[in-house]
Amino acid sequence: MGMHEAGLVFDSDLLAGFNGLSFMPKIWAMGSNSLKPVLRLYGDRIEYCGSFRLKKCDYTNIEKVDVLTIPFTKSVVLYFNHTPRTFSGNFRREQDRVACLRSFLAKECQLTEQALVLAGVLKH
Repeated sequence: MGMHEAGLVFDSDLLAGFNGLSFMPKIWAMGSNSLKPVLRLYGDRIEYCGSFRLKKCDYTNIEKVDVLTIPFTKSVVLYFNHTPRTFSGNFRREQDRVACLRSFLAKECQLTEQALVLAGVLKH
């Protein structure tokens, strides 16, 4: 893997980050971070911080990418393989959330139908 492959692909400007559990409703969170939430996509991995510490994982560890859209909330929700923990990033701007979804799609991550519609891949 060359230097270019590991470079920053997308850095999100989040209002807040949340950690949840996959078997709970997406709106429910175990912990949150509005001071320094992180969702960065690199060529070979992602970094995220939903509550306390920065975590890293490969794209192959992402089971699916979903969205949560309710008043004041424009989130991307990540589900991971081999753990019930989830990460949600609440975006400031809708166009950044769409760009993030398209970045995950480019890395061949599975997006839910709702996420694909938002990314402009599927029609309603």
